[in-house]
Amino acid sequence: MRKITLFLLSLFALSLSAQVTTIPAIVQKGYGGEITVIYNPNEGNRGMVDATQCFAHTGVTIDGKDWQKANTKWRDGLDKYKMTKNADGNWELKITPNIFSYYGISPDHNVSKLCFVFNDGPNGEKEGKTAEGGDIFVEIAEKGLAVLITNSLPDISNVGDKVTLNCVATEEAQLSLSVNGQEVKTAQGTSLTHTYTYTKEGDYQFTFTATKDGKVKTTSANTCVVTEPIKQNRPEGIINGIYYDKEDKTKVTLCTYAATKLVAAETGDANTITVKAKVPSHWTNTITAWVWAAGEEGKSVTPTREGDWYVVSQKCATLNIIFRNGTDWNGDSNQTEDITATSNMNIQLKQSGSGKAKYEVLERDLVVRAKMPATWTGKITALVTPAGGAEKVVTPTLKNGWYEFTQTCKSLSVVYRNGDAANEANQSEPISLDNNTMLQLTQAGDAKAVCNIVTANPAKHVFVVGDFNNWTISNEYQLKQANDSAYFWIELDGLTPQKEYAMQYVVVRADGQTKRISDLYSEKVLHPDDKYEPKTVNPNLMDYPTEGEDYVTVIQTDKPQYKWSDATLNFKRPDKNNLVIYELWVYDYTPQRSLNAVKERLSYLKGLGVNAIELMPVCEFEGNYNWGYSPTHYFAFDKAYGSSDDMKAFVDACHKLGMAVIVDMVFNHATGLNPMNKLNDLQLNPWFNATPPHGDNVYEDWNHDFAPTKTMFTRALQYWLTEYKVDGFRMDLSHGLCGTTNNAMTHIADYYNYGVKAIAEDAYFILEHWGSNMGGDRPNLVKQGMMCWENTNEAYRTTAAGSTSGSFSNANKLGYVSYCESHDEERMVYQARTKGMGDLKTNEKARLQRATMNVVFNVLLAGPHMIWQFEEIGYDFSINSSESSPQGTSSDNRCAKKQRPEYLGYFQNPDRVEQYTKIAQAIQLRTQLLSDKFVAAQKPSKALLSGKLRTIQWGSDVYVAGNFHLTENQKVTVPSGTWYNYYTQTQLTATELELAPGQFIILTGSAVNLPEIDTNFTYFSDVENVFDPQLSTEILPPYNATIYTLSGQVVSVQRNVEQVDINSLHRGLYLIQLEKNGQRVTKKVIR
Repeated sequence: MRKITLFLLSLFALSLSAQVTTIPAIVQKGYGGEITVIYNPNEGNRGMVDATQCFAHTGVTIDGKDWQKANTKWRDGLDKYKMTKNADGNWELKITPNIFSYYGISPDHNVSKLCFVFNDGPNGEKEGKTAEGGDIFVEIAEKGLAVLITNSLPDISNVGDKVTLNCVATEEAQLSLSVNGQEVKTAQGTSLTHTYTYTKEGDYQFTFTATKDGKVKTTSANTCVVTEPIKQNRPEGIINGIYYDKEDKTKVTLCTYAATKLVAAETGDANTITVKAKVPSHWTNTITAWVWAAGEEGKSVTPTREGDWYVVSQKCATLNIIFRNGTDWNGDSNQTEDITATSNMNIQLKQSGSGKAKYEVLERDLVVRAKMPATWTGKITALVTPAGGAEKVVTPTLKNGWYEFTQTCKSLSVVYRNGDAANEANQSEPISLDNNTMLQLTQAGDAKAVCNIVTANPAKHVFVVGDFNNWTISNEYQLKQANDSAYFWIELDGLTPQKEYAMQYVVVRADGQTKRISDLYSEKVLHPDDKYEPKTVNPNLMDYPTEGEDYVTVIQTDKPQYKWSDATLNFKRPDKNNLVIYELWVYDYTPQRSLNAVKERLSYLKGLGVNAIELMPVCEFEGNYNWGYSPTHYFAFDKAYGSSDDMKAFVDACHKLGMAVIVDMVFNHATGLNPMNKLNDLQLNPWFNATPPHGDNVYEDWNHDFAPTKTMFTRALQYWLTEYKVDGFRMDLSHGLCGTTNNAMTHIADYYNYGVKAIAEDAYFILEHWGSNMGGDRPNLVKQGMMCWENTNEAYRTTAAGSTSGSFSNANKLGYVSYCESHDEERMVYQARTKGMGDLKTNEKARLQRATMNVVFNVLLAGPHMIWQFEEIGYDFSINSSESSPQGTSSDNRCAKKQRPEYLGYFQNPDRVEQYTKIAQAIQLRTQLLSDKFVAAQKPSKALLSGKLRTIQWGSDVYVAGNFHLTENQKVTVPSGTWYNYYTQTQLTATELELAPGQFIILTGSAVNLPEIDTNFTYFSDVENVFDPQLSTEILPPYNATIYTLSGQVVSVQRNVEQVDINSLHRGLYLIQLEKNGQRVTKKVIR
């Protein structure tokens, strides 16, 4: 347990990294002389080591704002910023004649820092930054007496290390240096130097003090001389992540996994691995093999023959191989499953049916490596019994701390012995092995040692730093290691209930490198970019700590619980095959770009008739302006959209309106800022696949075979269902949820059964499942109760453009979510506008009529369906356009903000309003008015889904007919029975109807009242485009402006202005009243 200790230090000085020093050593405000900046490329991130030239990208911090007056262009290569190499191999920059002239500022400016990043010029790729990859800052001291320790101390040191402290003052004074409060040296003057040797473990604080005329200035530097981590099992119930004590609201237990993967290459060079295989007798074609090593491209090889054996040899640490019956890929029946070999082995290939051939290991060079207990100091031997063989004594070879032996056999049993093994304390328990294995022997008392299989190389040390300990690395805050495992944990107490604390782990890896990471299970994180969108959406968001690096975790004990409404607690999810889903990107759905703003439009979506809303990814992702497919943390709601309570309020509001909430999850990859990705190099990272086993990977590919990965994602699904009460998930690129081999089907089923159904049997699990095996995979997944995306966009784009080719049959399937449009596919009305046949390019009304008919012929077919945002009003700008390039077609714009329909007048356009109305009435027929009929029938009784005339019939309940020909009328024979025209609200008497081009009808078997659709879109229509500088034409500037919140609170008064300044406002809706000569005009604006 660690009590929270606040280090209340009075630091009246500045800090300077040894990476960058200056002459003079302390630069003070108002200093008017030349400054020499000295950059050591061997410090920090070492990004400029071996650079042949060096340039400074530099600016100043004015009034707290960094990077003012900086180079206008990155890597500009100007002589002004070119540095010279000195005799010590460091780079020097002359800021001459002084700061003011060099940066073009006045002596009156409040300059507090110089800002630097270094590079190797216009055509280079090298960058010099801090060790954490951040910008470098040199602080400017206040005038008068100031002090500085010019060399920085490492955060972590070891017993026996020596450090020389160079201390300077700006004026002659009485100088003193103390260590942990004990004075070790004094001097009179402006400098003091002292060399100190760490003789024992502990936390060290060096304090340098200058005293003159009663004034005292102090600065300090800290280092931790580390102790070995305490070995102690995790408390019961602690797995990985953040655990708040339910009884004591001041306590939290933190646990993190910190280890690299153990591979053969760590204990020796890559060897030649030979695999010999006997193939099935019916494999009569030329036998080939597809081979690849970790991190390398695959290649085809022809095995050599040794009698009945087909032999493949490759020099590598791990060999992956697929044997093939033929010289190419000829289906599953002509290839094996993936085979992984870390040493020589002989195998027998076996095949039954049409599936891939499996393999049985007949014998292998079984390599066993083990680490002994520290008390075992005698000669180490091993008693080895191969399967089917006699017991033998083997003397393992000591290599890099591991005792290693190799036996050729199928499996073996081993007992390790220390010395003469005269008693149990010098023996191990037997362990049976059938694969290459690494072992750690542990021993308690005089009992036999236990052989533990080791799969990871644990970190040397893990510390936690944060607001609770002044971000200081200390042995007091070193995490315990769970009995030589890769898990480290600590219990903190003394926290203030409901107070937020920022924190990070400082991990010293097994190779000695130090990494700072957030917690993988963080429910809230902070990032330096929070000063943009997140702070705008939520001004009360906690400030990012200056001591942090990249993402930091926020912990909060006794967090107030959200009070859910009965509508959520008792919510009944719509039948999965009667879903009409509305997909949207929060950032681009409203001008305010927040989830609260989407919540304000739920009445619009309810009026549309949809019964589920699918949010593109809302878990914390990299950056703020992003589709969300760049995930970093899976338990944290992304702050660019609002707070966690905003998300809960959104779910609650949807449930009150009868709409389910589905969130898009990205479990196939993560960016470099994910803590487990950041912690380890890819080749040694157990969490990720160095070589993805599927062909659609971006960023780093998660290894779902790795148990902690599997556990984390299972818990993430459970968390969103319980904490946020969401109703299901859309799983991005589900065929990529693989381990080291292409085994996604196993993991998908496990996530559905143990992550989703374990919490809610009726929760949705929608898979974006493509890939080469989709034809066989998807029916299997649907049969298990999941749903799959069905991309029917091309069929609907084709008919939107005037063609009658193609079919809607793939949109008529149970368990498959079909759609006319999605975030990944081109807009159908754009297709008609740019490539339409006949007059469609110029006839907007005709385009919108065909789009309406398309949507109706999607949502009234069998199975679940989806609408992409603004499809219902005929959005007709390309998916490859952008707000700044509305006619753009570059794929670079795919994820860009688009033209706003509010500003384009879409919601005042009668043809688009009619489109929304007819689509809404059709969807409401499905989801509200006759939902029981659709759920009971499940599928249409008849459907004609290709050609000029297309029809859908749901027994005697609903009949739909549409003319998809561009110029010809089509006659339709109405099925026998009583029918009512849904749109005209009249009973049908004719048995034959004639439909004009683009016309469709919906008939119902009983009179169904046509719902009245509210098209008074005030939240769309009375909002001014704030990008238009001319706010008013009724009153011309200059005028007086008063800005109000919607509740009537005055937030700004501006007198006699040419243009109203709204830059200081938080994002949202406001009323602006303009006044001039007694005349007043009020406008609603969006910031």
